[in-house]
Amino acid sequence: MKEFPKDIIPKVDYALGVCTGTALIAVTGLLDGKSTTTNKIAYRWVTDQTSAGSNRVALDFVSDIYVEEAAQSIAIQSEYD
Repeated sequence: MKEFPKDIIPKVDYALGVCTGTALIAVTGLLDGKSTTTNKIAYRWVTDQTSAGSNRVALDFVSDIYVEEAAQSIAIQSEYD
């Protein structure tokens, strides 16, 4: 599993790691020297690996890359409050 992000991430324009899944990216070394964040419950474990976020990360990403209306539509359709 460690090889998948290491092989794929350098080939894409954007890669988002959400919550503890970001640890899968961190163990590859691809986040070395980069700022990251995590949720409070998993903070201690994830910061030992490196970072995270939440579903909000994906919505913010869509809003930044496309338009806010697209993110709002996704939030409504996925029943994100």
